[in-house]
Amino acid sequence: GGDFMTLLMRKDILTEEESRFYGAEMVLAIEDVHSMNYIHRDLKPDNILMDNEGHLKLTDFGLCKHAEIRP
Repeated sequence: GGDFMTLLMRKDILTEEESRFYGAEMVLAIEDVHSMNYIHRDLKPDNILMDNEGHLKLTDFGLCKHAEIRP
């Protein structure tokens, strides 16, 4: 659990494997939001939570905006 910012501060440097995993998780999360025609507009490590298995979850949709997103 916790947020991504805490992980970055605790680890200081992520391994290549961790970077690939978390990068892919972020892309999937953003892609999911875009598939519902929304733009997050406040992406930062503080707004990315981690579940107990290490998977990422986006939070704080206060600045989220509905938009027509075309592939």
